[in-house]
Amino acid sequence: MRKVFLLLLAGLCGGWIARAQENLVNNPGFEGSPAKNGLPGGGWSLFQSVGETVVKVDRTAAHNGHASARMESHSEEKCVLVCKKFAVAPGDGLRFEAWVRGANLPANRKGAYAGLVFRTADNKILERHYVASDPLSGEWSLITGAAQAPVEAAFAEVHLGYTNWPGTLWYDDVSAVITNTVSLSLAAAAKPWPGAQKISVRVANRQTIEFNGSISAQIGKAVTSVPVTLGADAIGNFQVPITLNGVGQHAYKISLLDGSGTAVKMIQGKFKTAEALVLFPPCPCYLPTGSGKADVLIDARVNLDSAQRTGVKLSVTSLNVASLTSGRREEQTVEVPVSQGDTTELHLSLPVSAAALFSINARLIDAAGREIGAAQSDVNVIAPEEAQVRIGQDGFLRVGGKPEFPIGLYSSSHDEELAQAGFNATHNYNVSTGDAGEAINPTDVQLKELLDKSWNNRMRMMVELPRKAIEKGEWTQVIRRIETFRYHPGLLCWGSEERVARGLTTPARIAELYALVHKLDPDHPLVLGDTRDVIEKLQTDRRDFFPDASMDVGIWWWYPVPMKAAKSDALEGREEATGNVMESPSWLTTTHSKKPLWIAVQAYQKPSKDASFPTPAEYRCETYLSIIYGVKGLFFYCGSGQKDYEGKPAGILNKPELGHWDYVKKLVGELRDFSPVIMAPPAAEKLQLTPANAAIEFTTREMGGKTYLIAANKSGRQQKASWQGDLLRDKKAVTMFEDHPVKVEGNTLTDDFPEFAVHVYKLE
Repeated sequence: MRKVFLLLLAGLCGGWIARAQENLVNNPGFEGSPAKNGLPGGGWSLFQSVGETVVKVDRTAAHNGHASARMESHSEEKCVLVCKKFAVAPGDGLRFEAWVRGANLPANRKGAYAGLVFRTADNKILERHYVASDPLSGEWSLITGAAQAPVEAAFAEVHLGYTNWPGTLWYDDVSAVITNTVSLSLAAAAKPWPGAQKISVRVANRQTIEFNGSISAQIGKAVTSVPVTLGADAIGNFQVPITLNGVGQHAYKISLLDGSGTAVKMIQGKFKTAEALVLFPPCPCYLPTGSGKADVLIDARVNLDSAQRTGVKLSVTSLNVASLTSGRREEQTVEVPVSQGDTTELHLSLPVSAAALFSINARLIDAAGREIGAAQSDVNVIAPEEAQVRIGQDGFLRVGGKPEFPIGLYSSSHDEELAQAGFNATHNYNVSTGDAGEAINPTDVQLKELLDKSWNNRMRMMVELPRKAIEKGEWTQVIRRIETFRYHPGLLCWGSEERVARGLTTPARIAELYALVHKLDPDHPLVLGDTRDVIEKLQTDRRDFFPDASMDVGIWWWYPVPMKAAKSDALEGREEATGNVMESPSWLTTTHSKKPLWIAVQAYQKPSKDASFPTPAEYRCETYLSIIYGVKGLFFYCGSGQKDYEGKPAGILNKPELGHWDYVKKLVGELRDFSPVIMAPPAAEKLQLTPANAAIEFTTREMGGKTYLIAANKSGRQQKASWQGDLLRDKKAVTMFEDHPVKVEGNTLTDDFPEFAVHVYKLE
């Protein structure tokens, strides 16, 4: 192993830094004692996404020294060996190196890579910077690259990758060094109120000599400066005065200048100031009719410096809107002093004996009686059944007591257009964000707007609960969200997605979530897009996939396009495939689950160079195959958010023409019209398909004295199929949703199926 320098650490202001050009990787040559699990010691860990790659220290092979890390498998697998994370500052320049060689590898394939990953202080991945190896042989070769720590970066780590190879790789002499001699970052950003204040700027000096210079902060045209003197190998926080004028975003540029006035580091971004008063949605914002009055909690965020809060009051008035025309104004006003904390709360008591709309008007009043802030919201009182979504004995939803087949779009927008097409369900990922420690999730304001829009278009929303709070089991904001929106008629269900599958929380935590949802809101199901264990353990056998005891409905992904030879990847919604066949999702077709299952079908372009959206035929085939396989609800994934090969947004709403959006809307209208049949029971009599090995899937339904046969060709080759059975005898067959004549002869129906074709027959 090459000689590496020990880290020289210095503590100042509670921080530790490394000198520039010193290797930040712990146990870089794998010479240290292995961990108990056989992995290299010193904090190295393994993330396995596909298969079970064997990773251990090999003392028979080394680039330098006496050891290396060996990664070996006998099938196509994916994993990443990760070093112990190390501290960085935004703007730091880093260079990384790793030596690698291979044996028994497929010819002319690049399956090794190394690089840097940057994380936030709470461990969220910000960016990945990977460099692929050249084709490998038994000789050692170098992978090297450089990257800059992004804004919000607090840590970095080196990744050593093994992807889609049967064979053996060895890695050795791994290094990561910071190339800059000084670092500049924000230790504490601006507060959210306008006016004069101070920000805290952190400087790290990685030189062996004292640094003398200054910090310059520019907001708009205004510039302020403070001197900086910092010893060798030291960190210091410096208070810089700034002024933010007005509400909104304020572009800033903060520079570190050396003694000659030359800028050696610079960071820029935007500070955001808010109105003096921000009103959270009333809790609850909808109430069911009943007797007497109901308590409604009002919380407001007051954006004032503590010195300005003396004598300030929060005044909230509720008004029954209908009373404005009745001649008898029904209103109440409650006032409380503003607290010194982030939020101020008060309680209203509203009558619920009849349906009503109450306007909520909040005012911030200073000690002189002047209004310095205002905000509005509302509380509705509705019949209880308007907010009830339950699951029937047949596994389908009962919305307001009526059966409903949910047809939704993940990461949706354009609500009016969706509703006109026939969608009845919406979704938004933004509302799943937010820090776990917040008592009220900051996206609840946006969530109320989204729920109101959905309901105004007579759709309902799948509401994902805050992810970080679920991961950490900090339930305060989860409880608040459920209690705020549980009676909203725009709420379809609660959701949680991939926390266990990605190893971010435990199955026990999801069980806690399920119990909490049922305790607080028995009128809405928890739809779980998650697995009973980390996804790496469920790549081959997906029969026991869902945690039935922790969900009302399970949902998972099916993204088969482009159809080509590929290994299974459960997290990406892909089955093992050999070619131009829409391989069935095994988590659905072989499931042991006794709970209703929904599906998300592909409506985006994957991030590979040969990726495409499904064709109209593939869209129709995928949706009808899902129905044939027995799903109780269907979402398209996704409206926006996924990225293509060039890093551009690649959801169906991002590329409507390429994604065949007009056809998908037509298909959704067809599914909506056909929903009563989808939810009907299958025919009691059975049909026999010939040839038995045809790439045709089918099912039947009976409704209103008619029988329906739904059949789909899941292959890219034309198929001819026949059905026989007494169910067909003396029946007339009509093909629905297409001009395609077909005839029953005796007890047999025979038809041709072009590639990925679907035929829906009504038998009378």
